[in-house]
Amino acid sequence: MVGRFLARKMLVRDCLLKINVQIHVHYRAPFKLQEDDLQSRVILVGGAGSLGRAVRDGLAGDGAEVIVVDLAASLYQAGWSKDIDAIAVDVSEPASVAGAFEAIGRRWNYADAMVYLSGYTLAPPRPALSIEDADWCGVIDVNLSGAFRAAKAAHPLLDAHGGSMVLVSSAMAYGPVKGFAPYIASKAGMLGLTRALASEFGPKVRVNALAPSAMETPFMAGGSGRNVDDTAGEWFSADAFKATTPLGRLATVEDCVGPIRYLIGPDAAFMTGQVMHVNGGRLMV
Repeated sequence: MVGRFLARKMLVRDCLLKINVQIHVHYRAPFKLQEDDLQSRVILVGGAGSLGRAVRDGLAGDGAEVIVVDLAASLYQAGWSKDIDAIAVDVSEPASVAGAFEAIGRRWNYADAMVYLSGYTLAPPRPALSIEDADWCGVIDVNLSGAFRAAKAAHPLLDAHGGSMVLVSSAMAYGPVKGFAPYIASKAGMLGLTRALASEFGPKVRVNALAPSAMETPFMAGGSGRNVDDTAGEWFSADAFKATTPLGRLATVEDCVGPIRYLIGPDAAFMTGQVMHVNGGRLMV
């Protein structure tokens, strides 16, 4: 009897040890960009829009320190509270970009990540043959050239400590839609820029891209994407889009927060020059 009792006691102990081991193996600590005691620092360029606000809230909720960089009008419309760091910038102006990052440099001596979200399109959509040169150049200047300016200006802060960049492109770079020639060209160009910068900025700085499909934002309500309340006209059929998407819905801004968090975090430490797709299965590569 004593032998059986001891055997059962040892079996229970072994089970408890196994459960304890499994608990420790499967536990994941809360997201943290830094693996030491330093506070994570993230720069969101174009962070006043719908997606930017969701990313900012998600990262700040994880304990990261975030600076939002965007047009003064966009920051005002977003109604930033005084506890949120925000710096006005016009990414189409090289001097403005340089000044914004100089201001960041006076606050921080390093940054862990820079996410480029700035972008807009012509609204309403129009055929390529009807697009004026100034309109074409305006979209390219913000969406593509602005990304280059921001990446160049952010590099010293990221290189000082080892960091990462995420350039937010679009699924339209893979599946063109009529009426969006400058937007598609700019977003496709961002993919090439991502690879070019990744090849040059390593090994200390990683550069990746995110390519989301249509999201439930003012942009999809017919706006240009430049203003928080930009909802001029209707040109997009959500029902038709959902019908061609395996997951049967539009993306939400929250769908992009996790992928961005992943790309700038330590779990993606061996990823650079890559494109992450967030499209509900509408494009499978």
